[in-house]
Amino acid sequence: MPYFHMTPTLLKQGDRRSATVAVDHIDPRIEAALASFRPTDCLDRRLATFATTYHDFTRYGVLSDGYLYLVEPDAPAQRYDTSWLTPMQLSLMLGKYPDIKHALFANAQAWTDELLEKQSRGYWSGLPSGDNPAWEVLANGLVVVERLSDSLVARRETEGGWPPLRSRFAADCPFP
Repeated sequence: MPYFHMTPTLLKQGDRRSATVAVDHIDPRIEAALASFRPTDCLDRRLATFATTYHDFTRYGVLSDGYLYLVEPDAPAQRYDTSWLTPMQLSLMLGKYPDIKHALFANAQAWTDELLEKQSRGYWSGLPSGDNPAWEVLANGLVVVERLSDSLVARRETEGGWPPLRSRFAADCPFP
């Protein structure tokens, strides 16, 4: 299965990416909840390097434009469905904007210990949260196999999969 990585850093084939300092990849409250339920045999998200199993970076925590890369983990990787995190993210947004009237928040839940435990344990189970998982891959390090874009790609242009890659990886990535 191919793994994809997006970063504004220009890399070349054979370059290795790894975390050099612990960082929160999403809201620190969600990272703290995940850390409190992390099984001992799972990688620490704050010290991991991330890849995806599909080249739609709008579904992950990627916030900036970047080059797209085909990468391989340098050690066994772990795969998790980031869709488990959505209820926690919605809960935080609902707490910040309690009067929001958008369909996205129709089923948003309050920020409770029960919500944090359910979603964190679901994430760490490695199982999909539903019919449309958004798989992220955590690894100690990633090695660049190939740079897939010659210039920076706007994150929003990858929605549904980056068009230049859809046919090339269709058999390996049977998604949208």
